Amino acid sequence: MTPQDSNTHDKRLPLRTSLGLLLAGWGLSLLLSPLLTASFIPDTYYRTVFGMMILELIFLAPVLWYVRWKKGEYSLIHLFNLSAPDTGSWPGVISFVAGLLILADAVDRLLMRWMKIPPEYFSLLEGMKWSGIVEAILMIITVSGVAAFVEEVIFRGMLLGSTEKAFRKPQLAIVISSLFFALVHALPWYFVQIFLLGIILGALSSGLRSVWPAVFCHGAYNLFSMILLNLDHEPLWYAAEGRVRNIWVLIAGLLLWMGIYLLKPYFRLPVPPLPRDVEKE
Repeated sequence: MTPQDSNTHDKRLPLRTSLGLLLAGWGLSLLLSPLLTASFIPDTYYRTVFGMMILELIFLAPVLWYVRWKKGEYSLIHLFNLSAPDTGSWPGVISFVAGLLILADAVDRLLMRWMKIPPEYFSLLEGMKWSGIVEAILMIITVSGVAAFVEEVIFRGMLLGSTEKAFRKPQLAIVISSLFFALVHALPWYFVQIFLLGIILGALSSGLRSVWPAVFCHGAYNLFSMILLNLDHEPLWYAAEGRVRNIWVLIAGLLLWMGIYLLKPYFRLPVPPLPRDVEKE
């Protein structure tokens, strides 16, 4: 373990505090969701967009309040793992994410043939379809920018760091933070996919010692999903009969392999045992 790893983990929140702040933000979002959507925002597409954006920011609010209350005891840079990754790692990240998006879509399309998804979920997705450039920009900013950033700094920044600090096992920390990530999304038919995505995001954040690759991956995943959702017709060059064409699956596999190969020189999980420091509020 390097001195940098030790110094970083010393500045993470105790696990019980991180869990408390996460649950507080989640609870506030659930509590205020009906109030936001029924009050000052007109019943239009903008209610959906701004409602989602505000709820994501509310999810983050308890953490920001706590850090401010502690008056300099914690740094948001270290708490959220916002340090920049090695510049040379980005080609590998981009290649890996490009392959992941296509493979994830291919798997989702296959699983949807057997999964029983409530009609209400599809109605919710219909409400996220845009009808103009302004609506498209606002939705992309919300799901690919705000939502991706907020969720990553909470789950792969604060919670993952606290779990690594508590258990001194980075692999276990990634699994635990991914479990909470899947539970908070509250989509039982997509639980396994969200959990596995959390594993990948956690590995990127922990292995590259920065949350930014995970933010990029999460944002790209949401953007790709929104673009596919808003297409009037399925592009025949990409998919046919509800399945991603084999050539794209092959290309995705090659991109994924190339991404892993390019990331090898930069990827390093914290070496256990992590420091057992005294947790204090």
